Amino acid sequence: MSEEFQKHMYENFASESNKLSEKEGGVGLGLAITESLIRLIGGSINCKSELSIGTTFTLTIPVELISKYNYEKCIEDKKIIKSENKISGKKNLVCEDNAINRLVVNKILSNEHALLTFAKNGLEGVNLAKEENFDLILMDIRMPIMDGLEAARRIRTFNSKIPIIALSANAYEKDIEKSIKAGMSEHLSKPVDKNILVNTINKYF
Repeated sequence: MSEEFQKHMYENFASESNKLSEKEGGVGLGLAITESLIRLIGGSINCKSELSIGTTFTLTIPVELISKYNYEKCIEDKKIIKSENKISGKKNLVCEDNAINRLVVNKILSNEHALLTFAKNGLEGVNLAKEENFDLILMDIRMPIMDGLEAARRIRTFNSKIPIIALSANAYEKDIEKSIKAGMSEHLSKPVDKNILVNTINKYF
C-alpha cells in the first residue's frame, strides 16, 4: 500500500485504486470495521507496508487471567433464561460515540420494543438527560468531549434515581469501582452480551 493511502486506510469506504483492488473489488469497510472492533476491546492495530512488496499487520489485544469464581459466574450469566420483557415502551438514553456499537445496541433493544435516543458524547448525554425524562441510561466510558464517568457524575447532581449502566471494554475490578464511584448502577463489559444486557435492564424495570 502507498504511504498516502496508509494515512487514511481505517476510514470508512477508503480504498486504494490499483490492479489488485480492481480485480478483487470491495467497498472499503474491512479495515474500518477491524480497527473499530480491536479498539472496542482495548487493543491496537499497527501496519507496515511497502508498495508492491508486502504488508504486515500486528494486533495487540489485552487479556487478563480470570479467577475460577469469575469464570464460573460468567458461565452462569450466559445460561440466564431471558426474563419477562419489561423494556417495551421504556425510554432509554444511549450515550455511545462508536457507530458500530450504536447499531448493536439499537438492534438488541429495538427487538425488545424499547424507545431509544442516542448521544454521541457525554456532554450531549448530560444535556439530553436534563431535557427529557428517561427511564434508563446506557453509558459508554470512553467518549470525546466528555467521558462517561464525568457524564454520570453530572447527571447524578440533578437525577439521583435513574439507573445508569456503564458499558466498557475494560472490566477489571478497578474499572468497575470507578464506574460505581462515578454514580453508575451497573458495569457491563463489551462486546455486549444480548441476554445479559436485556436481563440487567429488565431488573431495573
